Amino acid sequence: MNIYNCVGKEKVGTIARIKSLHEWTWPDQGEDAGFVCARILPGIGEWKKWSPAQIGKIQKQRKNEKPNPEYSTHTESNKKWTLPIAAGESIFFSDAF
Repeated sequence: MNIYNCVGKEKVGTIARIKSLHEWTWPDQGEDAGFVCARILPGIGEWKKWSPAQIGKIQKQRKNEKPNPEYSTHTESNKKWTLPIAAGESIFFSDAF
């Protein structure tokens, strides 16, 4: 499946339904060495596998650009935070254990 880059309308290679996959592994030993493997949830579902040739084909369809992330430096507030004290009975966790 190909999608279009929102900025330049170039084709971008991608893996179909990639957003539904949440566990990924890149084995470097065994029969799946070199493959990219993914499944829906950890411990649930069958592994979907992409060979180096399949990844290479997707990569050829893709326009590669170096990312240019935006970030800010750490700052410290010059104002104090005021937190209200909840009304009611106090619970001390050290007494509960």
